[in-house]
Amino acid sequence: MPEFIPQIHDLLRKEGFPEDVSATVQQVVITPGNQPEIIERKQDEFRSKDNQWSLTISEDMLALVTTAYDRFEGFAVRLKRCLEVIDQVAEIHHGLISRIGLRYVDVIDPHPNETFRNYLQVGLHGPQSPVFTDPNQWLHLESVGRTEIGTMIVRITQNDQGIVLPPDVFHKPMNHKMKIDAGKVITLVDTDHFVEGSWDYDLDRIINTTDELHQAINAAWFNNLVTEEALKIWGADYVE
Repeated sequence: MPEFIPQIHDLLRKEGFPEDVSATVQQVVITPGNQPEIIERKQDEFRSKDNQWSLTISEDMLALVTTAYDRFEGFAVRLKRCLEVIDQVAEIHHGLISRIGLRYVDVIDPHPNETFRNYLQVGLHGPQSPVFTDPNQWLHLESVGRTEIGTMIVRITQNDQGIVLPPDVFHKPMNHKMKIDAGKVITLVDTDHFVEGSWDYDLDRIINTTDELHQAINAAWFNNLVTEEALKIWGADYVE
């Protein structure tokens, strides 16, 4: 892939990714019976001028990230175009697909006189016990389960540092529309839905599978994670 990157970036500039923020990153490889090995590799990453869209390309992975998400349809169009550009140069259609994933990080930022409990269903509130002398104990929940097409992981965490994205999303900060002051407790709902296997490269199938992942996340979020009160506040409805 490295030999194709200059030409790929030339084309990506016209697609809204003119900024080159590539960097050398360290990867820790752990194998049974051996000492951990640290490998340095270049991570090619290109961003939009407003620093709200990021495209990372490596030997075996492509990741499109945005902090300006609106609707899935617009995201899917941009994802498809990025794949078309890369395939035009590197001919990735000759290879195999081993994983397709879609991940959302939603932020619950309560209004005054509210808490996250107004937004998340009772089963996600954590243990309620007089043993806890501080009513504001931190919440950290993780659920992993199979779906009709893959695996879904839901992580619920809290912080009071104004951090609205998990640190593993990217290695350099991106601009985002949420500005939350430190000291206020916010709740992150991190939903990761993916399918793994081995398939011939098929662009339409990739986009259709991503849409299926999106529909399942929507169904879980609106039907099983948030409250009716939250739906009213956001003007949302239950989904099929």
